[in-house]
Amino acid sequence: MQNIIPKLTFSALMAAASFAQASTFIDTPAFSISYVDGSKPSQWNIGLMDTTAGSATFDMRTLNRQLSNAYAGPNGTLENEASAYHYSVFHIDVHDGYRINNLTFSGVANGMHHSYWQPGEQPGFADNSLDLRWNVTGAEGGNRVLLSDKSLDGGYTFRSQFGAVNYGNSFDLALNGWVWAYVVQSADGKWGPTSQAAASIYDTALTIDYAEIKSPVPEPTTGAMLLGGLALLACVARRRAAK
Repeated sequence: MQNIIPKLTFSALMAAASFAQASTFIDTPAFSISYVDGSKPSQWNIGLMDTTAGSATFDMRTLNRQLSNAYAGPNGTLENEASAYHYSVFHIDVHDGYRINNLTFSGVANGMHHSYWQPGEQPGFADNSLDLRWNVTGAEGGNRVLLSDKSLDGGYTFRSQFGAVNYGNSFDLALNGWVWAYVVQSADGKWGPTSQAAASIYDTALTIDYAEIKSPVPEPTTGAMLLGGLALLACVARRRAAK
């Protein structure tokens, strides 16, 4: 538990610091991405993390901030819970001469739940739950699960690809997620060991793979046949004119 809580707190501080320069629209040579809907509009923020030949990776700053730390622990009551919810929609416009090949979403899921029992009292209880889904409007596949976990004790990296579907010239990407932590104390939570639970989703990133659409170049044989046909037509036209 001592290794997890500081990590959650540090992640929340870093996410908050990233909002100093909020951005809701980013343009690349192949496409543009913009925030168009979601919870808490004042917190909308995305960032360009990396670009390579054929791909661009974006930091999902709003999601990281809103789902970075749900913690339930001793607060002087027998029962305590904490939760956080995130919803966002991004619009992607593909520039002329390009196409989108794939979407990849990655991040870290982390959780902790420890229940304690105090002699002479009811047993304590602790649990957590994490869920994150994405949907591409107009593309095949509909709503898909990025992660769904319960009673998570530890952390892991998740990564999912939407796949090579027909994204078209423009589409919307929706993200829906929540984290939840719940505890019941063995006694009043004011003395001795206490039940604690936490859940978080952070370090999330969206990678968009794209490619340039190139016009096909005629093969040498095809070009020669075309030139030959044009020459034949010109010859026939001259003969008709001579008559």
